[in-house]
Amino acid sequence: MIAQVAIDDKKVLPQPTDLKAFLNTSDSLQPLQFVEGEFQTVLVHGASANPYATYTSFSSEVFVYQLTGSSTVRVQDVTDGPVALKEQDVVLIPPHSKVLLETSGNAVTMFVSNKSL
Repeated sequence: MIAQVAIDDKKVLPQPTDLKAFLNTSDSLQPLQFVEGEFQTVLVHGASANPYATYTSFSSEVFVYQLTGSSTVRVQDVTDGPVALKEQDVVLIPPHSKVLLETSGNAVTMFVSNKSL
């Protein structure tokens, strides 16, 4: 027997964000942040204020995607050293980790986690 699931037909999708414009803006001073449902996404431009320039604690797993350029991710208390990310790389950071991001120039790094980011 197949269980029937109620469909929420009243849900409204958020307006899209012009990611290309953000990627092409080298003088963006603030990271771009989305919070929708259970997820939070933060895009850090190499030239912007980096919210992860000091060790930041995450209570959930975090996917880190390197969209453009390159960066280095350091996880506190990890013995195998920092992770160098090049364009299109992705790394999964375990929950309850303290993370530091080193980035500059045209690099754009995206963090995706639960709202507890």
